[in-house]
Amino acid sequence: MLSNIFIPPSILKSFDKNQESAVSVCKRAKYFGFKKIGYGAYTETYANPNYSFVIKINLTSDPAAFKFYSMIMNTKSKYFPKVLKLKSYVDLGGNFLFIAFIEKLYPLNWDTWKKANKDGRGFTNWLAIQDSYINIRNITYKKLGKAWESNNTAEVKIFSSIVSATSEFSELDLHEDNLMMRLPEGDIILNDPVAPLI
Repeated sequence: MLSNIFIPPSILKSFDKNQESAVSVCKRAKYFGFKKIGYGAYTETYANPNYSFVIKINLTSDPAAFKFYSMIMNTKSKYFPKVLKLKSYVDLGGNFLFIAFIEKLYPLNWDTWKKANKDGRGFTNWLAIQDSYINIRNITYKKLGKAWESNNTAEVKIFSSIVSATSEFSELDLHEDNLMMRLPEGDIILNDPVAPLI
């Protein structure tokens, strides 16, 4: 159960210290046995096989992502990652950065897609309607996406509110790499769907 994901107090306390830079944060994650498993333009993600959470470390100021994680912490939507803890700090260069402790999810690929539940597939098809960059295995998505939308109006409102709240400094960033899988449930998760305006 997600509510039972345990973060050792020693790890949390360590990240409570004043942070000199994102580099020092990454070193701290490695000290606790976490290894880099993914990265993007603004973050790196670290995981330890002994824990059911990952540490997402912000490398460059990204107010859109911080706003996104702040908002989904207060929603019970199953379509977004569960943020367990969110810490922010100002580094020595004056940059506002954050550290997010998030449930461990799995990449969406052909093998994991086979495990997606019907609702997750509907959600993916609905996202494809919003942005043509998402097209998993050339799925005919319009009909299935519209069906999902009609059955999930509350979730559509949550998605719209996140896009609206971050639009001042971001744009919609929907692509396949931002889709993850929650196992064994088979839920499709939308992770970090906004990108800073350049």
